[in-house]
Amino acid sequence: ERENTTVQLDFMKFDAYDDPDKIRKNIKVDRKTMTIGGILLNAGGFGDGRNKRTTKEKNVSNDTDDSLQACSIAKLNIIGHVVLVHHLLRADESTRIIAAGSEASFATPGVTMDYASADFVSHLSGSSKVAMGMDYGWTKGILALYWAAFARHHTNVFVRIVSPGAIAETQLLRQESVSSFMRTVARMAQWFGGSHSVQEGAKRYVDSLLLPSSSDGDASGSFWASRQGFVHDYGNVATIKNGKFVADEALQDKAWEAVNKFLGQ
Repeated sequence: ERENTTVQLDFMKFDAYDDPDKIRKNIKVDRKTMTIGGILLNAGGFGDGRNKRTTKEKNVSNDTDDSLQACSIAKLNIIGHVVLVHHLLRADESTRIIAAGSEASFATPGVTMDYASADFVSHLSGSSKVAMGMDYGWTKGILALYWAAFARHHTNVFVRIVSPGAIAETQLLRQESVSSFMRTVARMAQWFGGSHSVQEGAKRYVDSLLLPSSSDGDASGSFWASRQGFVHDYGNVATIKNGKFVADEALQDKAWEAVNKFLGQ
């Protein structure tokens, strides 16, 4: 039996929409005493509806091109999280990073996503023309590729991209940027592809964060999601046809370079 222990929780304000300086100011880290046991990044979503680049958006910019701005869905799902991770980790620090992926990046019914020919910078800036609602799937695909590249660049860190699967009880489809049409399509997709509980989805995150790696298919940088429908056959998606893109190092490098443009790197 474990002895009763007291755990002190310190809450800090993190908003992925904030500019990098504000994120670093709000997240206070004592690098001399603090050890990062793990980083679990939240699921993001569809953004606040401002996915097209505007002259008023100044949250994330490139040091050499002030006109290059990340759209809201890119900030929420990728850019803000990358800034946070770079702020938290020392260069030589070993930990586990779990990023939130989605089956929408490879299993949207009736949609083929050609990552090889896509312009990732245009997608991240919101200037790319895509079908209604597909900016979410593209963002999640670029996210998976970026974190796979991150794993290659930071071999001391274990990285996994995890999709919780389709969960009907969350507020994802109630976000203001989700049109009634897209909400209907998503509900139909869940009807045919399946959905499960918040607890089942959360278990994927917690297990990935806490349980040790156990197989060759569990290499750092792999993307784990539902390989049948939206909740069935959870595993490494690089083993199925539509998911092979995530293991392509050329595409990983392409995503790495695109995201870094919005970080001024």
